[in-house]
Amino acid sequence: MTKTLCMCIGLIGLTAFACSGAVSDLQQYQIDGTNYAGIAGGPGGATSTNVDVVKQLSQTSDNYGLTRTVQAQVGALAQIAAVGGMDGLFAVEQEGHAQGIQGQVQSGPKSLGWQQQMANVGLAEEVTKLGGLGAALGLQTFVGVQVQIIATPYGVNINVQPVNVAIFDAVGQ
Repeated sequence: MTKTLCMCIGLIGLTAFACSGAVSDLQQYQIDGTNYAGIAGGPGGATSTNVDVVKQLSQTSDNYGLTRTVQAQVGALAQIAAVGGMDGLFAVEQEGHAQGIQGQVQSGPKSLGWQQQMANVGLAEEVTKLGGLGAALGLQTFVGVQVQIIATPYGVNINVQPVNVAIFDAVGQ
């Protein structure tokens, strides 16, 4: 019984070592958003909302199904602008940019692989009130996460990167 069990485990280990293939994955996204709300004179008000969403999922395995990889990226850019007033100029201009790249490679036996992630977010906002009585406000946010998993007969490698950026500007009287 013991000899049979040891031989069976040894054969499975040798098969996993000999049949280990190579797996690679690359994902990239880019979100660009612009938003504007404004009034001149008045009385009056204006609002504008812009929401951009990205979601990516990829799953791969080697030729023998012994190595599995998963990558996922999810993100949302939200822009909200609101103005209201009379006898003046009230405006909100918004620009937002988000970019994510991630890649992973697993090759060769006993390797837990290589993983890399990058996220870049830029938010710009201009809030204007010239004369009159009223207010202008703007809110922008980007929320996202990147996840990578490599699972082999020798172990698991996990990489997670969350991102949360927000900007808020207001002017009024």
